[in-house]
Amino acid sequence: MINTPARATLQLRDDAIAQLLLLTSKPDLSTDQLNIAESLAHRISDWGSFTKTAIRKFSVPYAYSALRQINENAVPVETLHDLQRATRLMGLNTLKIAAAQVAFHTTCIAPNNAKHAYVKGLALSIQHGQNYTARNCRDIDILVSDRDFEDVLMAAWKAGYNIALSEEPLRFADSAREIKFLARFIDEVKIIDANDVLIEVHRRLDKHSSVFDNEDLFANVEPFELSGVGMYTLQKPLHFVYVCYHHSRHLWSHLHWLADLDVMISSDSDPTSILEYSDKLGIRPTIEAAFQLRELISRPDLWTSVDDKDDLAAHFLKGCLSNLEGGMALEYELRETRFLHDFISESQVSPNRRQGFQQAHWSESIRPSLVQFLKRPYPSYLFWVYRLERMIIMTRDSIKSALGMKVAETKADPPSSEKRT
Repeated sequence: MINTPARATLQLRDDAIAQLLLLTSKPDLSTDQLNIAESLAHRISDWGSFTKTAIRKFSVPYAYSALRQINENAVPVETLHDLQRATRLMGLNTLKIAAAQVAFHTTCIAPNNAKHAYVKGLALSIQHGQNYTARNCRDIDILVSDRDFEDVLMAAWKAGYNIALSEEPLRFADSAREIKFLARFIDEVKIIDANDVLIEVHRRLDKHSSVFDNEDLFANVEPFELSGVGMYTLQKPLHFVYVCYHHSRHLWSHLHWLADLDVMISSDSDPTSILEYSDKLGIRPTIEAAFQLRELISRPDLWTSVDDKDDLAAHFLKGCLSNLEGGMALEYELRETRFLHDFISESQVSPNRRQGFQQAHWSESIRPSLVQFLKRPYPSYLFWVYRLERMIIMTRDSIKSALGMKVAETKADPPSSEKRT
């Protein structure tokens, strides 16, 4: 059972617009599904709301592809034109992202022979044989080994990329010392190129619980090409598990993530290997729920029976539906209710792994933060002092909490804007 305050917040929305938005987030619809889409379309009067939500939630290319296949009387011509224009604009933006990825790779990754894996976005589309311009991408995500992290950041800085030191207020690194601090202690560094493309360089793929082991990740990569340039991404079973972990962490709040799920399952996926790997990592319940979610997307007639259910797939569906009209507000509201901030509840994690995740979470909590560095910018040979400061603060707060005293909020890094790929 999912025992979290989030349950009261998530609501099942099952109007025709919501049903059609989720159904048409699938890249390819069967004849029966197109018939369902046509039936739903006849029930919609506010097509402006449908279009705006499809644009905001990044499902426009899939919605346009599906709706132009059904009876021409079911959808207003103006709506199809709006969807077509938005699809073209998204395609142009994705081409800009692709050019940025090639430039970053040839400037910062290849010259350093950096061990890496691009994840989600373009890498995922190409890996599964999709036309990557049909999937909206807003940024680039790349995992870089700890050994190569500083070299990559330094190469980017010297090449003129802007490397974010803080987001609120926005401030970019302007010294080698700042780059060294980021390289040593920050797991996700945001880099912005001259065309305002965001590149997120990750030292690790999880946030708080050490689900993924980097040695294992880099031992399970496979090559792909983008514009003739060779790069690496995670092998399919592992990539599937990571993508589902990431998307469920954010309650499947973007519709193109449902497209990712459908593409990964429908294009020669290996469910046995996927489940075995998720079992090894301790998050099999999350992955099983993702498989179930894919079925629910295509069957809006089942949604009413889901409303009273308390399983993970139902929770993912409700999270997706609850986020249709909102941005990050719901995620921020629910963040503190999560198990280790990465999971809706303990039920997403195999029982034998929960204690290990909790221990890893505590270890990460004493990692030096940007807030400390910006407040007291020690030279690099004194960086160890930041960790000592964190341990002293945590010990003090633990004693206060045990004595029933009020614990002052300890600021860590400011919340990320968390742009989603």
